[in-house]
Amino acid sequence: MHARVGTYTGPSDALDQLARGVDRLQPELQQLGGFRGAYVLVDRDSGKAMTVTFWADEQAAKDSAEAANRMRRRAAIASGQTIQNVETYEVALQI
Repeated sequence: MHARVGTYTGPSDALDQLARGVDRLQPELQQLGGFRGAYVLVDRDSGKAMTVTFWADEQAAKDSAEAANRMRRRAAIASGQTIQNVETYEVALQI
């Protein structure tokens, strides 16, 4: 399994809006091959947030990258967040 992690900064009071924006993307995400789930993590004190999406394998993560970039931008723009970084990792352990 692989994970794509996006980090964001922006207004603390817009973090719920970011989470709702990602939630609205659920049908699109679920149509992407190899999609296995997602989390939105927020730090209300700093205004920072992270999205973590999980993919069946490295190829599914690569194949979904372009569509995921578009969706990420839409959610960020709608909530006034700035995308700081996006990285992909292999999941080495799941407990």
